[in-house]
Formats: sequence, structure tokens, C-alpha cells
Amino acid sequence: MAEPLKNRYGLEIPRRIADMIVHVCPSFPKQAFLRDALAGYYALELMPRGRHIARALHAHLPQDVPKALDILLASLDAPGLIPTVLSHRSCSCRIRCTLPIMPSTISKRLCMPSMP
Repeated sequence: MAEPLKNRYGLEIPRRIADMIVHVCPSFPKQAFLRDALAGYYALELMPRGRHIARALHAHLPQDVPKALDILLASLDAPGLIPTVLSHRSCSCRIRCTLPIMPSTISKRLCMPSMP
């Protein structure tokens, strides 16, 4: 029997996300984020893991949405912190988009070309 997909998104994912954010925002409360993100993480299935990480990010990123998005987007370019990158085939833009290991609905939205 094949290994469950959720096992490929283990405890290292929240740690990697925290490292990416700290790289661009040194004041990010990494330990508090990890405490919240890792609490109960292992018992969750794949999609609930993503929502759990999103809630922890929401709790520890600035409440100013544009500022939080700036941090998240900048963290995607953190050098050497994302060893695996996927091509985003469902993107409607004509350039090659790359997303971190955990593509999400928001990354699909960010990839869409702006409307005139």
C-alpha cells in the first residue's frame, strides 16, 4: 500500500515556512508560530494541516493584510530554503510560475494576471 500523501508534508513543513519568513522578516515570532503550528499537527490529515498552518500564520503575521502578503510573497524567494519547487500548470499566466511545495488557493490567485 502506498504511503499517505500527508506523510510527505510532515513536521518539517511548518519549520521550513518559519525559516523562509524569518529570512525576510527577522522580527517574525518563529518560536511562537512553531508552537501553534506544530500543536496537534501530526494527527491531522493533509488539508486540515494546511488550514492549521494558515491559522498559525494569521495569528503571528501582521494583521495589516497588505503587509502580511508582502512578507509571505517575499519569503517565497528566500534562497536555498525550498528544495523542491513545482510548476504551477493550472496558472493562466504565460510565464513559468513556481510555487513552494504546498500550492494553495491563494497562490493560484496571486499568479493570475491583473485585469486592466
